[in-house]
Amino acid sequence: MIGRPFGRRRFLSSAGAAAVFSGPQAAAEPLRDTGPAPASPGRLAADPLRPQYHLLPPANYLGDPNGPIYVDGEYHLFHQYIDTPAGIGPRQWAHAVSSDMLHWRHLPLALSPTPGGPDQKGAMTGCTVMNGDTAVIFYTSASPETQCMATSRDGLRTWRKLPNPVIETPPLGLKATGFRDPVVWREGNVWKMTIGSGDDAVGPAVLLYQSDDLLNWTYVGPLYQPKVAPFATPIGVADGMMWECPDFFALDGKHVLLTSGRGTRYMIGSYDGRRFEPERSGLLDFGTSYAPRSMLDAHGNRILWAWILERRPQADIVDAGWSGAMSLPRQLNIGADGDLVTRPAPVIDSLRTGHRSATTEGLAQALAEWRIDDLCGELVVQARNSFSMQLLTSGGERYADFGYDVDHDQLGIGPYRPTLKPGANSLVTLRIFIDGSVIEAYANDRLCVTLRSYPKQPGPLTIAIAERDRAAIMRLDLWQLAPISADRLTT
Repeated sequence: MIGRPFGRRRFLSSAGAAAVFSGPQAAAEPLRDTGPAPASPGRLAADPLRPQYHLLPPANYLGDPNGPIYVDGEYHLFHQYIDTPAGIGPRQWAHAVSSDMLHWRHLPLALSPTPGGPDQKGAMTGCTVMNGDTAVIFYTSASPETQCMATSRDGLRTWRKLPNPVIETPPLGLKATGFRDPVVWREGNVWKMTIGSGDDAVGPAVLLYQSDDLLNWTYVGPLYQPKVAPFATPIGVADGMMWECPDFFALDGKHVLLTSGRGTRYMIGSYDGRRFEPERSGLLDFGTSYAPRSMLDAHGNRILWAWILERRPQADIVDAGWSGAMSLPRQLNIGADGDLVTRPAPVIDSLRTGHRSATTEGLAQALAEWRIDDLCGELVVQARNSFSMQLLTSGGERYADFGYDVDHDQLGIGPYRPTLKPGANSLVTLRIFIDGSVIEAYANDRLCVTLRSYPKQPGPLTIAIAERDRAAIMRLDLWQLAPISADRLTT
């Protein structure tokens, strides 16, 4: 994936002859063994807006999650990385490893552009799969967009590119508005691949390929392509005529297709090996996260990661020295009603410390005494009626607003107003994670809203609930959350 999600360039048709593959590591080229170097670590460590329990690179630009995978007791999470905070420069794959999906160790860059190679302008989004004891990355080269691959045989530590590209052009006859972001899986004895694309005259599409050997790919057809009314001058992702960063997987007896383009959406439906037919759909996140990718954890649970974008001026990003954050791990399931369940992965509970709790009767005292220190905590609100709540800095500056309108089944989370189907006994449970400038809010395990907040004078947060609304609050819980590093550098 390239650029920003609502202003990406149009697809440029690829050119050149396809490379010939002659063996598992034939003519492979070692990658540069360098990693993202921190810039001014002292200043970064002192930045109160920098998250403390979300994954970040030591400095500079973080983009899409790439190729998350669990192998031999380790979680590997790659992500788009640019070595400037403003995101100006070629895209690379940064690499972090963890034993619990929370505490991360940065490894050297996995992929960097090869001068004169098909990815010389950038290594964009893709996936990671295991083929026996060999790890394989599939990714998209930038401008022109082609599908490339690299392999590792040393525990995903070092990577060697194969003769690329393995898929050079979109299918004949497709007026492609994009051709990027592969996802690969094994289906019986056959490998399958999806690629995000679209057609100016038809609409967005997820394309399906298959292969017997991961090297030679045959186009099967559109996995799914809705027909939409074309725009007079289609521009791709920004007007919904192209889907990027698709993800596709089985979940609780159904199949789920995720797409990015005019927001991140999910579709739940049936799959016959060639085509996907959606039965339900909705927004995966109503806020500022994008380009989600999923994996199976050690217990077979489907875990989702997403890129949390910035929402501040470019000059402020450059001054801060960093941009973007990875979402918390989110566990996906299909609920009893057939719709998507999205909840924070249970492992996040291990960060909790310093618990406080209050019911309606003790709420006034709790609001007078409680503080969320260092913009680092978790707040859980349970309500059975309309309410409004504010988080305020010690100087009275508004950090974030939350609320619920029972008459319209509508939440208020920052500027977003998603509709929520209340849970049992009309109980609304809002779980809010606060981490520097990042806020992730989950409502009834059914929807997620990601926010950014940049107070000018950060400090301990107080919780403000109008007296007329306090009777609606059944229970309020607060935990401080333990940082995953001592210096905000997540190493």
